[in-house]
Amino acid sequence: MSAASVVRYSFGHFELQPSERRLLADGLPISVPPRAFDLLVVLAERHGHLVTKEDLLRRVWPGVVVEENALHAQISALRKVLGAATIATISGAGYRFAVDVARSGAEAAPEPSAGTPHNLPRPLTSFVGRERQIGELKELLHQTRLLTLSGAGGCGKSRLALELAGQLLDTFPDGLWLVELAAVANQSLVPQMVADTLGLKERGSETLTTNIVKHIGSNQVLLVIDNAEHLLGACGELAEALLRRCEGLSIVVTSRERLGVPGELTYRVPSLSVADPMQRHNGDTLAAYESAQLFVARARLHDARFAITDQSASAVASICSQLDGIPLAIELAAARVRVISVDEVNKRLDQRFRLLTDNSSTALPRQRTLRALIDWSYDLLNSAEKTVFSRAAVFADGFTLDAAEHVLSGGSIDEEDVLDLLTSLTDKSLIQAEYRAGITRFRQLETVRQYSRDRLRESGDEAACRLRHSAHFLALAQTAEEALRGPERVWLSLVSAEHENIRAALVWSLAAEGDPVTGLRIASSLFPFWLMRGFFKEGREWVKLLLDAVPQGVADEMRAKGLSVAGWLALYQADEGTAKRMLEESLLLWRTLGDRRGLSVALHGLASLRARLGDLAGARTLYEESLLIKREAGNRWGTARVLDGLSSVLRQQGNIALARISAQEALALERELDAGQYLYGLHRLAEIELAVGNAAAASNYIREALLTHDAAPVEDDLLQGRATHANSVNIERLAAMLETMGYVQVALGHWSSAALMLGHAAYLRDEGGLLLSHADLHVHERNMAAARAELGESAFDSTWRDGRALASDQIVRIVLYPPRN
Repeated sequence: MSAASVVRYSFGHFELQPSERRLLADGLPISVPPRAFDLLVVLAERHGHLVTKEDLLRRVWPGVVVEENALHAQISALRKVLGAATIATISGAGYRFAVDVARSGAEAAPEPSAGTPHNLPRPLTSFVGRERQIGELKELLHQTRLLTLSGAGGCGKSRLALELAGQLLDTFPDGLWLVELAAVANQSLVPQMVADTLGLKERGSETLTTNIVKHIGSNQVLLVIDNAEHLLGACGELAEALLRRCEGLSIVVTSRERLGVPGELTYRVPSLSVADPMQRHNGDTLAAYESAQLFVARARLHDARFAITDQSASAVASICSQLDGIPLAIELAAARVRVISVDEVNKRLDQRFRLLTDNSSTALPRQRTLRALIDWSYDLLNSAEKTVFSRAAVFADGFTLDAAEHVLSGGSIDEEDVLDLLTSLTDKSLIQAEYRAGITRFRQLETVRQYSRDRLRESGDEAACRLRHSAHFLALAQTAEEALRGPERVWLSLVSAEHENIRAALVWSLAAEGDPVTGLRIASSLFPFWLMRGFFKEGREWVKLLLDAVPQGVADEMRAKGLSVAGWLALYQADEGTAKRMLEESLLLWRTLGDRRGLSVALHGLASLRARLGDLAGARTLYEESLLIKREAGNRWGTARVLDGLSSVLRQQGNIALARISAQEALALERELDAGQYLYGLHRLAEIELAVGNAAAASNYIREALLTHDAAPVEDDLLQGRATHANSVNIERLAAMLETMGYVQVALGHWSSAALMLGHAAYLRDEGGLLLSHADLHVHERNMAAARAELGESAFDSTWRDGRALASDQIVRIVLYPPRN
């Protein structure tokens, strides 16, 4: 073996010798499983940096398809040898070797770099030209941490930014994230969009900006904020705050205007290079120009046989010149070769530009050109196509065929004709079709959408179209309200995909011509969605705005429901004063209306509030009144939830017999309603058994709850970022179950296990911004103190931190399959 191949890594009292496949501790060899050793080598090579799960699987199991459980098992094996804190879990991405490593020996050939976590879309079409611009932008990012790509609509800012980002994956090893703002209308939602992209949730009373700062820290991260021109104030404020506090962060922005933030460097995106139309050209000479390259590439998507001939070369050069080399304009023009010749395209462009220049002489040339091109495309449509094209502007962030059939039909457009019309518009590149998880979503490019919105307003059809849009998403919200309470969890993804359309409907409902009652119906029906996705703040704000917009005495039933929803969301945010005020007002209104079903919801919320505040007697009275109404109405789901809360109160009051009866009935209802959702009753029974000193039975109930709910993969998916948002309700329940299991370990005298489980429960609560109630806090502190006293301060803190560092699936497996002593 040559000396050039000998490389060693030292950390703590360990030395790793990859070529000899040895790990030494204080100079003595340690036995490490082969896969765990390979894993350690990869982590040591990239010490201090994130290594994605995908890259670890590729490097350690080359050419073999394995499940992530195998990776988790090897990580656990290494942590037992090296110490739990040596390998850090990075939420939503992978792992990082978290100790200082010294590398010795001659330089060997470098291993391929670990993959950078990112959400960049895979382009469906080729990227043409721009080599010089890419080089310039890379150089500029060495000079500034805030780089804005500016230029007119359609000049290719977004595509250039994505290509730049794709070439910088190795430069930002800790993450590269695209934040798309084109569909966002509200300035206040900018931090929410960034947080959503990073997979973050609200943390108690902390602002989203603070959460983002803590998440990024000093990591080497690049944010690409796309289409910021209509949100300049909010984007500038957020960018400045993040850059001041995150030293490793860089930001690339695309916008028609600069943000106006200190330290910002603006780069004007040029048009693609164009040939002189006055000179003679052929296919070979035009190939040197980016605009012609793009025209040919896109034309071939519509006609695979397309090629520039000596006869058509001059027409192509003329088209690209007249369009000023603007990529979007060229792509739209190239789409026309599907039905007309290049010469005809060229002639029609000449006609349209002259007309527009005459009518808009003060506009910039690019604005005139792009507008003329879209005018021309619009004029080629028949009457039905024009109607559907303009109506599509009401959608934000795309739409499904089902939504299109409900919203775009009406008047002269029959519902059964919508698909054919969308197909025709897609062929003409005026609407895009994308496929996600087996579902087609249609969308308009933002510049095109703005144009179609103008046409819709001119038609006088906008109000009727937006009414249909609101009605469609009200129906979606009302269906989801019931579906999300059962096993149909697919509805969570369906509603998430329409979040921007829902926001658009709510914005319109608050406009002068809108209907705030419909908006209040939508926002209130989405209570399970706001809750399960952790959008407490956004849900509350929408409901409050809509409650203020609906006059007193109008739609009192909806006002009462909205107050209940706002109160419940405030309760989850630990805003107990607001929760009390909202729920009490709702209760009074429901009583006035004589609506017992609504009354039971408000009673349930107030009971939960009083239980949180430690008023057990008051909570029991309200729970029992709510329970009576839910039984009368035959509301089994609601009955189970109230029994769950009542059981907890009865246990805390010392009424174990009644607490057990309530928990058992709740469990029976839960099994009946959804076999995968009966962890609530099992958890309450565990708490009851623990209260009477039967720790073994309590442990069995917790294990059954975790097994039946399949909590390990579900929660790990949520916390590791493979889901778009975290399910805060499930996180809270998992945290509560781990806390109970920690108390069980205290009762059994298993002090280290107790500290481990309580540590991970604390991590979950911090991640979800979830606080213990006043009543639970006393029990928690007593058990923490007992474990700390038995283990000693140092050992307890170390084990507690180990629990925080473990992934959720790992801690659940420890609960389910405890190691033998």
